Amino acid sequence: MKMHRSPMLVLLLVAGCGGGATGSLVIDGRPAQITDCASAERERVENAVDLTTNVGTFRLTRAADGQAEISYLVSALVTPGGIPIPLQRRNVIPGCGPMTFTREDYMQGGLYPVSGSATLDCSNTGSSDPSPHTFRGSVSFDRCR
Repeated sequence: MKMHRSPMLVLLLVAGCGGGATGSLVIDGRPAQITDCASAERERVENAVDLTTNVGTFRLTRAADGQAEISYLVSALVTPGGIPIPLQRRNVIPGCGPMTFTREDYMQGGLYPVSGSATLDCSNTGSSDPSPHTFRGSVSFDRCR
């Protein structure tokens, strides 16, 4: 007996291959919309995902203690006046909240997709960092590559 595939089933399977990120995120007191996610393995960083928002791109890394660390390029965020900060260095804010992280056991496009979630509540406003920021909210990411 010859089997026929339903075009709708094939379309659903293809549509389910991509990844994405969602959540409620506030950066520096302003809502941030997550627009994209990518595995940080592109830059040979393990246990990390890069999230792109309308405010800038930042990296969530799962530390050994299960806490999220946020890193960002100073130029990735803008000042309250909307002026981009000149490229300086990558800043790290440790201890931002619990984070889960899994790496798939198959490759897609030369990378292993990553999934997980994080609940964030941290800032570096009390530090000597030249670019103080606050991050609050929760994010989920699924099959980011």
